[in-house]
Amino acid sequence: MVMDNNNQKMTLKNNSKILYFAFIILGFSAMMSQIIVIRELIFLFTGNELTIGIILAVWLLWTAIGSGFFGRLTRYVKKPINLFSYLQFFVVLLLPLTIVAVRLSRFILFLSAGEISHPLLIILIPLVTLAPIATSFGFLYTLSCNILSKKDETKSFVPGKVYFFEAIGAGGAGFIASIILFRFLNNFEIVLIISGICLLSGLFLLFVSSRKKFQILTPIVIGLFFFIVFFSPQLKKFVNSKFWGNIKLLESKTTIYGNISVTKIGESISFYENGMLMFTYPDLLYAEESVHFALLEHPAPKNVLLIGGDPVGSLNQVLSHTIIEKVDFLLLDPALIELTQKYIPSTKHILNNPKIKIIYQDGRQFLDKTKEKYDVIIINLPAPETTQINRFYTTEFYRAAKKGLKKNGVMSFSIAASENVIGSEQAELLRCLFFTFNLAFQEIIIIPGYTLHFIGSNKKGNLTNDPEILISRIKHRNLPTKYIQDYYLRFRLSPDRIKYISEIIKTGNPTKINRDFHPISYFYNIYLWFTNFNKKMIGSIHDFFQLSKLLFSLIIFGFVLLFLILFFRAKNQDKKFNRAIYISIILIGCTTISLEILIIHGFQAIYGYAYYQLSLILTGFMVGLALGSWYSIHLLKRSKTAFKRYLVFQSFLTLYPLLTYFVLISLSKITLSSFLIQASFLVLISGLGFIGGFQFPLASYLIFQHKKQIDRIGGTLYAWDLFGSVIGALLISTLIIPVFGVLAATLSFFVMNFVVLVLLFQNQ
Repeated sequence: MVMDNNNQKMTLKNNSKILYFAFIILGFSAMMSQIIVIRELIFLFTGNELTIGIILAVWLLWTAIGSGFFGRLTRYVKKPINLFSYLQFFVVLLLPLTIVAVRLSRFILFLSAGEISHPLLIILIPLVTLAPIATSFGFLYTLSCNILSKKDETKSFVPGKVYFFEAIGAGGAGFIASIILFRFLNNFEIVLIISGICLLSGLFLLFVSSRKKFQILTPIVIGLFFFIVFFSPQLKKFVNSKFWGNIKLLESKTTIYGNISVTKIGESISFYENGMLMFTYPDLLYAEESVHFALLEHPAPKNVLLIGGDPVGSLNQVLSHTIIEKVDFLLLDPALIELTQKYIPSTKHILNNPKIKIIYQDGRQFLDKTKEKYDVIIINLPAPETTQINRFYTTEFYRAAKKGLKKNGVMSFSIAASENVIGSEQAELLRCLFFTFNLAFQEIIIIPGYTLHFIGSNKKGNLTNDPEILISRIKHRNLPTKYIQDYYLRFRLSPDRIKYISEIIKTGNPTKINRDFHPISYFYNIYLWFTNFNKKMIGSIHDFFQLSKLLFSLIIFGFVLLFLILFFRAKNQDKKFNRAIYISIILIGCTTISLEILIIHGFQAIYGYAYYQLSLILTGFMVGLALGSWYSIHLLKRSKTAFKRYLVFQSFLTLYPLLTYFVLISLSKITLSSFLIQASFLVLISGLGFIGGFQFPLASYLIFQHKKQIDRIGGTLYAWDLFGSVIGALLISTLIIPVFGVLAATLSFFVMNFVVLVLLFQNQ
């Protein structure tokens, strides 16, 4: 036994590069696994930023528990490198099982496809399904510190080195995922690749450390892996059938933009994006309503821009207006057209019409750059249930759309409502959208019904709610409509209905305005979602706002108070010093992930949704993290100035929220090329990663004591860093940005970091 341990130590000492490569693979597989399971859970819950924040927080929480709580057990491990290999083999099996568990959870809980999940399930399902895999990755970090500490080198550098190599792997994962994997492969295929990489890494380490165990385990784990690969198509088919239940799944295609699923019930074919229904064919009523109200409001439309919608029904209805000469149809994901043509043959005939031009681009980005002027712009997108979709309901977007219209141009969007009675919560959302729309357009009419149509014009007197005028235009254009006829228009535009909707939405004091950097309508949708399950618990929307403001103030005050209590209750100066470092690490985790989310939000709001660029920005953060940790380790040779450098970079982090806000506001007001915009965001988020990466190795160095195991220090620091990230992920996208806006978010992090900076100065 002693001889075997000595052989492991010699192996570790002579094969540092092997270990470093294993740590890079660990970071790569952890990041890829995180991305995959989040994508799967978003598909399960038809997720918005609220669900994404919860899922990310749960992943980080289990990782922190694995690193901090279970990581304490590494002191009892006699052969850590062997255990590292075994856990990599465990991941080979565990990762596919996690994906299967996520997809089967809807079947197990008797949830129908497209059904709105209860908020508790969005917490419970990730807590159960992510526990094994995320805890394993957290434990592997602490185990990595234990392995590296066995070498004859400066032990205080160990956590920073492991952190550095994991960051390299994570950065590589983000880049490869965005450029290659998510472009050509589905989630199941990517999972098999990750499992294969973990398998090879584990076998290589086992070969180096224990040839005998390598010979015994190699055929077993390779056989298990090929068993999984061989049966993965059948397994995928089985879990997909259980996910969709009685609905027949025709095809499911994963692209860089998400997942598109095509289903069939009877003669109806439905298209889902990330689990959310996009459209059903045939649905003539939806197709007619989606375009005709807006087109009839214009006396002679010739040039039309259609953003989103049904490429079969909506486009066909637009073409029925024979006076129209050109239709630009904007979509983000080309896979939608590909699948529509495959399963609805009439699509090809429609799209071959020379009047139609399909443009695969973000709608806002297109409107910002195009010189084209349109008679009618129609927005056929879902309600602002995510901050991504919310960008098409802000005053900034409406003003950009206004510039894309001709002098007498018309713009419209629609949102689900109620036929007869509109509740107070839904009225708040509708009023928010109306007053936001009203800032850009001089005249607005609202067509009531199950779907409310908001139609705006640059010129007063250009719109009408007189059904007789619209009926005359239908006859003049010889429209072959089935539902949008004289009786239907007289019903929808009856004086009583017009009066009711006007009193609900247009009267009273203006409500909050929806803006790019204050997406309040997204919050209204979250509130409406909660009221579907327990309205009494939440109370009125105004009460909820007051409660949110109180909660926000209590959170900031509570953090500051907790920091002060923990610091000043320490019995001696050494404990005060350590606590100040630990507190700063918690806040570093909270601040960096919050600003990361905030920067991505700002990028989407200003530049538009471009998945490649967003993935590269995330990669930029990890690259900055790796460079920061490397530079910090490099400078640690001059240990006398370590604490001073820590103070300097804590000062940088304190000011970084304000810098972030200044950069976002500046970029939103100036016109730059796409390259310069992306470069600006890349530098901004890389700088944030550099600060976070620089501080972690310094923190482990500063609190290192020879009486404690370095893996325990590294695991504990890593756990607290992740715990801070949990808090940030939960708060920033679910409460702070939508309710209080970007400015409040940046100011709150400035205040908290300033308090921690003062505490650190107390130890100088």
